[in-house]
Amino acid sequence: GNYGPEVVIYLLCLKLKYPNLIYLLRGNHESRDMAESFNFRQQVLNLYDEAVYEEYMESFDVLPVAAYINGMYLGVHGGISHRLTNLETINEIDRYQEPPDDSLLADLLWADPASGSEAQRLVFRENKSRGISEVFGRKPLKKLLKKENLRALVRAHQMKQDGYKFHLWDGPEAFPPCITIFSAPSYSN
Repeated sequence: GNYGPEVVIYLLCLKLKYPNLIYLLRGNHESRDMAESFNFRQQVLNLYDEAVYEEYMESFDVLPVAAYINGMYLGVHGGISHRLTNLETINEIDRYQEPPDDSLLADLLWADPASGSEAQRLVFRENKSRGISEVFGRKPLKKLLKKENLRALVRAHQMKQDGYKFHLWDGPEAFPPCITIFSAPSYSN
């Protein structure tokens, strides 16, 4: 959106001021392709120059792609895929690069949960709406959560008008195994 470079600087300043309270994760927009597509590169060039733009990109490359939260939650921007067999696999990713399309790094940034009845029967399928990564269902997510003794996957990546969505795949009374948080509900307006 507008003021992208200023927003990034503000977030980095918050991280410096409150290092134990602010945690930044890399999302799918923190790549050169997306920076170009969504005008971030041009905004930086309007304010600064190519060297400063490259510094922004290098700072995005070093951001972590996942967080282990309070020993109970896995936080990522996108989701899981067939490549994520355990949490240690995340530590093996070379994140200091542009995300290769067919990789676990891309999946953590781009994957989406299935919706409706598809979530119950789906394992994984191609994410045709995004043109990259996969859509995951209840069964593989629950298997990963159980294996890693986690309660839920907490993610962003999809606009939710209410700002969040509890994926109630186990019924309305059960704690949701997947929670989408999107802090800009008027994003598409």
